[in-house]
Amino acid sequence: MNALSRISPLEREYEQAQQNFDRLTSYLDSEEALAMSHSELERELEKRGRELMRLLLQEHLDKCSPGQCDRPVKDADGVKLTITRPQQRKIETVFGTVTVERVGYGLKGTQSLHPLDAELNLPDDSLFAGAAPPGGH
Repeated sequence: MNALSRISPLEREYEQAQQNFDRLTSYLDSEEALAMSHSELERELEKRGRELMRLLLQEHLDKCSPGQCDRPVKDADGVKLTITRPQQRKIETVFGTVTVERVGYGLKGTQSLHPLDAELNLPDDSLFAGAAPPGGH
């Protein structure tokens, strides 16, 4: 059995975050980190730790994408939405900006619905009133 076959699929899905974590732990052993004061090191770890958390969240969202539905998607009036297209949406989080790739369901001339947004309990795109929301409709 080779090394790759022993790595679980879950570990491979979070590969960027794992690489970032490895860089972070290597940084802690670096001469630069060892020369820092406690407060300087705390600030640097907080910054690098937020990036690690952002990467974990991004890779989790990537795993959930594109959020295609098995059943027909209907609007509030019960009209079946038949046109699908992939769309992106940027989300501001406490860790930084992440991107959600999701399928939009709609009809010509109507606003798309995004079931993955609801499944993930993302804030409503209407929070971007007055400007086109990231990813557009």
